[in-house]
Amino acid sequence: MVTGHIGLIKGCAYMLAQVVGSVFGALLIAGLIPGSYIGMGNKGTGCFFPSAEMTNGMTFGWEFFLSFILVATVYACAIGAPNFGNVAPLAVGVSLALDIMAGAAYSGSSVSPARVLGPAIVFHCHWNTAWVMVLGDMIGGVFAGLTAMHLYGDHAKWIDPLMPWGDKHHDKSVSKHTQANNEEKKHQVDQGTTAVPPSNEVMTTGKSDMPMMPSNHDSAMV
Repeated sequence: MVTGHIGLIKGCAYMLAQVVGSVFGALLIAGLIPGSYIGMGNKGTGCFFPSAEMTNGMTFGWEFFLSFILVATVYACAIGAPNFGNVAPLAVGVSLALDIMAGAAYSGSSVSPARVLGPAIVFHCHWNTAWVMVLGDMIGGVFAGLTAMHLYGDHAKWIDPLMPWGDKHHDKSVSKHTQANNEEKKHQVDQGTTAVPPSNEVMTTGKSDMPMMPSNHDSAMV
């Protein structure tokens, strides 16, 4: 929502759907795993919590940077231009795996507010640190989007005043280049000359404006 790729209402609905899905998953755990039940407290299955030595500031810092890395990877591979097509899911998955391996022993590596809120709501677990993790994840994601849009030039129009070096000037230069090309084509038409079609166009259409040379067989027949 910050970078303009999704509207406010749709974005809020998307986040709500994630939290509802997380709650539903925690309810399934409570109903299917022996010894798990709603409201069981900090021993609830799937609850996220930092290690005992971690302060709230440390937990926030870990979740901030882990979320920053994940969202920046998503923006670079799947959202920004140019993106990497079918390779993007692999890059995002590797980034998530590295996040978990790096921070699981410290902050728990939730990397997603929904993953924290679902078990916390169902099992009533670790609310004293859940808000820190949610805040770190959200702010880390926002900072990743605000940083990445300067690198890849793909953002909402309302951000243009904050980016005097960004798409506005790029769009103007592209517009001037397009106008120059159109003027050149018009001049060629007025002069009665046309450009030679690119080789790939000839290969694609199988047609060319160049005259066909007679083959040896045709010459023999003549």
